[in-house]
Amino acid sequence: VSSSDTRFAYDLLDPRMIECLRRKPTVPSVEFVDGDIFYYPGNAEFVQEPWGEAGFDAAIEHLLAIYDAIPAHLARAHTA
Repeated sequence: VSSSDTRFAYDLLDPRMIECLRRKPTVPSVEFVDGDIFYYPGNAEFVQEPWGEAGFDAAIEHLLAIYDAIPAHLARAHTA
């Protein structure tokens, strides 16, 4: 984990978020930049082969779970 804002990183990576990130067999890379979320699935197969519908659906489902796990006070502060 790296962040120019240490307080933000500690607030974001609360137990609920860590559990959400650990739900996948390969931990994804997730970047939060100026209110945007960038999601990289965390496996080399993604780069070499297409996801297919099931893989895409699983990635979207996980990304939405990550979004839902963002603590409310951070969501308000970084979208306003």
